[in-house]
Amino acid sequence: MLLVAGAGYGNYALISGQDERIQVLVLVRDVPWGQPVRDADLAVANAVADPQVEMITAVSRESVVGKVAATNLSGGSFLQARDVTARSIPGRGEQVFGLLCKPGSLPAQGVRPGDPVAVAAAGSGQTAVFRARIVDVAPPDASGSVTVDVLVPVDRAADATAAAVGPVIVSLLGPEN
Repeated sequence: MLLVAGAGYGNYALISGQDERIQVLVLVRDVPWGQPVRDADLAVANAVADPQVEMITAVSRESVVGKVAATNLSGGSFLQARDVTARSIPGRGEQVFGLLCKPGSLPAQGVRPGDPVAVAAAGSGQTAVFRARIVDVAPPDASGSVTVDVLVPVDRAADATAAAVGPVIVSLLGPEN
C-alpha cells in the first residue's frame, strides 16, 4: 500500500512540475514592424514555461515598452525576446522617404510594414530602381493614391528623392530578394 501511495505522489509531483505557470506578456493588438511597442499593446497571461520559447515575463514589461517591433507582431501572440529591438527606425545610415503611389503603382495585394520592395522612380527621362523596406502605409486619399514610407540606405537617397517627387512604381520582392 505504501508503494502505491508513493508512486501516486511521485506522478503528481512530476505532472504538476511540468505545468508550472508563469506570467508572460502577450500582444493585445497588431504592432507593425518598425513601430514602438506601447504599454497599451501589452497584456499579461499565465503560460506554462517552455525552455524552447523565450517568452518575456510580465516583470520585464517596463523594459519592453518603447522598444521597436523587429517584425510584424500579431495580436494574441506571446511576446518573445526576438520580437523587439532597441534599434530605432531609421537607424544609422538609413533614411525614411514618403512616396505617393498613384492607383495602379502598387501590387493589388498591397504592401505591409516590413515588406521588401523594389522602387522604380521614373522621373526626368531616367528610371532608377532601388530596394527598400516598407515602414508604414497610409490609407488611400480621395483620389485613391496611397502614401508609403520606405526605409532606404543613405547611398540611395538621391534615387529615393527622385521617387518622392515623381511617378513611382513599387513592386513586392520575395523573402530571398
